[in-house]
Amino acid sequence: MLTREGREHFTFMEEAPERKARKHNPCVYKGYTINVHSKDDGTIYPTFRQPQYTRYYTFKDFCREAAEELLLVVSLLEEV
Repeated sequence: MLTREGREHFTFMEEAPERKARKHNPCVYKGYTINVHSKDDGTIYPTFRQPQYTRYYTFKDFCREAAEELLLVVSLLEEV
């Protein structure tokens, strides 16, 4: 670990305390408006992706596409 202790002073520690790694839930579906993740217990949940709104692509467009994509994901899950 390298620590800055002043403007031009750094301290290097070879045996620094280990940081606990953050655990991420794997993404099982990556779409245009949503992603679907899976927890360890098998629970799946959607998250919305952050859209880039323009004059031609509005919040209303994003909501409509997200709804269509959620229905698509449900149909894919029903097949499995």
